[in-house]
Amino acid sequence: MTAALALAALAALAGPTQESVQPAPLFVLEVDARVDLWFEVRAHALDRETSAPATYSAAVEALREVGRTVATPRFVSLLDGIALSAPAHAPLANAFEAPLRLPPRAIAPGSSADEVLAAARAAAAEIDALLPAFEESEWPARARALEEARTAIAEELPAELVPAVRDDIERTLGLAPSSAPVRMHGVTRMPPPGGVTLRTAGGEPRCVVRLTDRTPTLATEVVLHELLHALVARQSRPRDLFRAVSAGLRAGEIGDERWRTNAVHTLYFLAAGDLVRTHVDPEHVDYGESAGVYRRAGRLASTARPLWVEFRAGRIDGAAFAAAVVEAWTPIAGSEDGD
Repeated sequence: MTAALALAALAALAGPTQESVQPAPLFVLEVDARVDLWFEVRAHALDRETSAPATYSAAVEALREVGRTVATPRFVSLLDGIALSAPAHAPLANAFEAPLRLPPRAIAPGSSADEVLAAARAAAAEIDALLPAFEESEWPARARALEEARTAIAEELPAELVPAVRDDIERTLGLAPSSAPVRMHGVTRMPPPGGVTLRTAGGEPRCVVRLTDRTPTLATEVVLHELLHALVARQSRPRDLFRAVSAGLRAGEIGDERWRTNAVHTLYFLAAGDLVRTHVDPEHVDYGESAGVYRRAGRLASTARPLWVEFRAGRIDGAAFAAAVVEAWTPIAGSEDGD
């Protein structure tokens, strides 16, 4: 049921030679029927405008019940990480048997961690019940589409590009990709925006990305975007560019935590789009541009983008870039930009 593909080409099966040894991949992209079904049902549960297929209705309602036990829908993502941790050979519902540690702010008034866990276990049981029919009817076509998308990304980002991309991420962004690749799951449908980095039950950052209905370069950008999130999450002593801007905003007491998080997220779009343009396709248009992210971000994007150009051209270093961004964003805090 599970297939994993390291997007950097693997060495020949006969064993490594001087010619066949390839650089360690930055990430592995997996496709799995149960993960695809979980995020399909999650998308239907959040979509109140269109009706889910009748076969999904019980699972959709069960996930909506989970949403009623948490303070806001975004806290359901904590449960997504637990679902990703479930062993493939065991029922998904088993992953929700252990006591659930949730921050108090994640639990809805009048609810409890036990109620959240019970609701999640009930939803997982519905997914377990759906899975056999899903694997027989819908999964074969979805698996083919995901495999095609995965192959296209491998062609966009072949093994020979990996060292340059790795060096760029380390040198430019202050992130150090480890020898262990980041695990990612490709799916056909998921809640907006189509990419997320979660913590598994063991604390490992794991990414989920929608691969279908995207051009290969755009899918590659989304994968690299989530890769950057995972690399930041892996760091025990972060010194990366994103955290430098966050620290500057926090030190200046600029905006609240939610505003700062949204503001810094703008830089991930700039960085991922630029990685594709630099290493894959010089004509690539950022997802932030094509999907309207920069337009919605308003002055957050319009002030950061020219500074990013200066930074990437080497006219200012990372520290100067971070300081300039903090200065440019200071008068914006509290406005509608980045909300």
